[in-house]
Amino acid sequence: MSRAIGSLLLGIALCCAGVWTLESPVKSGRCPPIMASCVLPLPKPQCQTDRDCPHHEKCCTLCGKVCLDPVEEAPEVCPASDPRKLQCPSVFCTRNEDCLAPQKCCQSGDKQKCMDL
Repeated sequence: MSRAIGSLLLGIALCCAGVWTLESPVKSGRCPPIMASCVLPLPKPQCQTDRDCPHHEKCCTLCGKVCLDPVEEAPEVCPASDPRKLQCPSVFCTRNEDCLAPQKCCQSGDKQKCMDL
């Protein structure tokens, strides 16, 4: 292998390694629910990812991207589903982010709904 090809391969490997280490970690907690109406035009984003925010703040979408203190997450454990509560299937939420904090999206009978834990 020529020296130029070896150098090129080394450069590509180092570049790829750098990209992999730049993944943005997600900070703990959830963004608070949007409780306001937004006015257009939206302000310039303060952040793109949690890494852009100081300390424990998260990058949240709230009339544009802003750094905010996270709300406390409810415990990960949902109450056991009671099969006696079967009704027509319906989905009120599909993920925890569909619920107002600190609620979680939990199975309840044959549907999912936001529940206080």
